[in-house]
Amino acid sequence: MSFMKGYFSSRFFNSSLLFLRKHGYHLLYFLSLISLTSLVAWWSIFIRQSIVYQYKSQYENLALSIETFALLLGHDAGTEPQIGNFSEDNRLEINMCNSDNGAYSRPLKPHWPDFCLAPTMDYIDIVEKEFRSKTIMVFGESGFLILILFISSFMLYRLVWLDKRSDQELHELWSRVTHEIKTPIAGVKAFLQTLKTHQKFTPDEIEYFVDLALKQIARQEQLADNILVGRRLEDDGSGLFLEKISLDNYLRDYFKSKSLLVSSDQVIYEFPKSPVLVSADPNALRVIFDNIVDNATKYGGDRVKLKVRVSLEKSFVQITVTDDGPGFHPKYKNAIFEAFRRLDEELPVKTHGSGMGLYLSRQLALKMKGDMSAFSEGKDKGASVMLLLKRIKSNGTSK
Repeated sequence: MSFMKGYFSSRFFNSSLLFLRKHGYHLLYFLSLISLTSLVAWWSIFIRQSIVYQYKSQYENLALSIETFALLLGHDAGTEPQIGNFSEDNRLEINMCNSDNGAYSRPLKPHWPDFCLAPTMDYIDIVEKEFRSKTIMVFGESGFLILILFISSFMLYRLVWLDKRSDQELHELWSRVTHEIKTPIAGVKAFLQTLKTHQKFTPDEIEYFVDLALKQIARQEQLADNILVGRRLEDDGSGLFLEKISLDNYLRDYFKSKSLLVSSDQVIYEFPKSPVLVSADPNALRVIFDNIVDNATKYGGDRVKLKVRVSLEKSFVQITVTDDGPGFHPKYKNAIFEAFRRLDEELPVKTHGSGMGLYLSRQLALKMKGDMSAFSEGKDKGASVMLLLKRIKSNGTSK
């Protein structure tokens, strides 16, 4: 029995500790916000009560002064009171008694009951205005403090959240990069061990295994390029050298060099009749298309069909690469360009990848004064990735 109690106590403790590690800063944020808000509210109530107490004290002091002076004047039978401001206290005045004198008016009994001593309207206005202004000031300052408190707390919460997200993304990056590095090495190693132990391979079998090994090496080379590009963009974003590139020739040569991943019968071209020139960095352009093709073959399979369309958009050229793969939900059209973001949860099969390819590609496009976007109509309807590049005239000037 004691063993079971200890077991469940240990599980509860471990679960609580895990919950605090995962959500502790959320709990701390809300507790701090509630505590500070309660403190501001208590301070506001305390100051408001002090103002009310001072307000009532002023009227109590006024009533006491009126009672004292009215008693003295009422018992002075030799001097008739003079209507007007009371010289002994500028807050008071003497007038004829009537129903308009107010609650603090007192008759000068017993000798002058027709005369009353009352506070001046100017003094009453001063007291009321001071009370209203102090009340408004307290509520205004309280509201301002609460606003500052919420803004500061939100900024602190966001900083903590960004720090934790950065740590998580860094951890995910290293995990993915480690896996991505080991997988091709394991494949090439298995291929070499197979060649060493089995001597009777046909030329076709050797060519098949060599192609598999080269594909793995190409993926590892692309990963290395992405890491180097990401590091360069993180440092200063420099190092791009824009050149005049004939786009149709570049694309045909590029896909010809990628025949191991996509053969010529898998690519359909749609180019304008006249040659199209763009301003771009050839290496950056290669990294961009490497990531586009990698995503297409990664999610669409080795026999994915690609349609490469070049169209003119005013001063830009749009290159659209469309595949017949699984596609994605339209709501993810921006999310796929976020760093370390993958849509594996939306796809039937988990895939490899560091989650930084399209993010880096878009950053490179922006550095070349272009942009990238993506679109899909939904599951099993393929996907299109659009790349915008700066167009230049045939004489070498920008459009």
